Amino acid sequence: MAIAPPNDPSRNCIRSERSFLVMANVAAAVALGVAFSLWMLRYTSWFPIFGGLLALTGAFSWIAFLSNVISEERKKQAQAFLDRALLQNWLTLVCMSLLTASFLLIFAPLRGTLILDSFGEDVSRTGTITRESGDARRIALAARSESVMLLPTRWWQAEAYRVKLDGLPEIAVNVRPWRRARIIAPADFWATPVVLIRPTITMSGDALPGDFDLVVEVNDRRWRVSPYHGGTVWVGASSDVEIPAARIDRWRMEFLHHDFNPALVHRWTLPAALDEGPRLQSGDRLVVRVELPGSPPVQQGIAEARVQPVRSPGAFPQELVIDVVP
Repeated sequence: MAIAPPNDPSRNCIRSERSFLVMANVAAAVALGVAFSLWMLRYTSWFPIFGGLLALTGAFSWIAFLSNVISEERKKQAQAFLDRALLQNWLTLVCMSLLTASFLLIFAPLRGTLILDSFGEDVSRTGTITRESGDARRIALAARSESVMLLPTRWWQAEAYRVKLDGLPEIAVNVRPWRRARIIAPADFWATPVVLIRPTITMSGDALPGDFDLVVEVNDRRWRVSPYHGGTVWVGASSDVEIPAARIDRWRMEFLHHDFNPALVHRWTLPAALDEGPRLQSGDRLVVRVELPGSPPVQQGIAEARVQPVRSPGAFPQELVIDVVP
């Protein structure tokens, strides 16, 4: 059988018969690339890396260097090979279709986006994001920045996560596929139902020697702080959570109003936390007692309240004041 020479018109005719396939493969590649780029821009922080690959910058500049070493003739040969092996091949179109279907039906429906917005923060924080199944990851959030994270979810369903930043209470968030959940720090964290148990000045002084116990009841569960030295105690938060400066200033004014040294407010500025404390919800009933241990115990102070929804960051934390029983 005779082989057609390179410039034989019959070969060009054979190639022209695959023009539709070439255009279909090019169109599919363009659509897939643009769609994937748009998805990365909206739901991830990967695009700078992907863009660096396309522009051959950064770590990928070595590819640009090697491409300049290769002669133009070799580049044309490579282009001709790719044209025959990829653009004029039905398998390319099939593979891109399968890749698109896998992305739309398997990869993306199992991932959602969480955005941590700290543009209102003046300090950087570290913390953890914990999946309800128990998996946890460490995070770092710079002040006045935005962090975009792609997190695993259930297929086409929301996944519950808990976000904890140092100095702030824990917050719950549902992450959904094809959605962006945004948390604003610190405002959204201060909207978490948290109660700070605080004694009056008199109760704080009486409890200072450590003769009393503090008993905390939330609905049907009970915790005991023993011995109790008259300090503050978080319910629904960990001991690292910071008390807002405005609240501490109000306490100082209270000491001054009762003719006490305002420096004594330091007793209340480092709250303890209940071991494996509860996650409070609006409407939970909270009862607090200060008791002198014995059989039976002697009640020295009592206070109770219902947990209220936090309507503004300035209302954080809810404060339950316990005084000496008359």
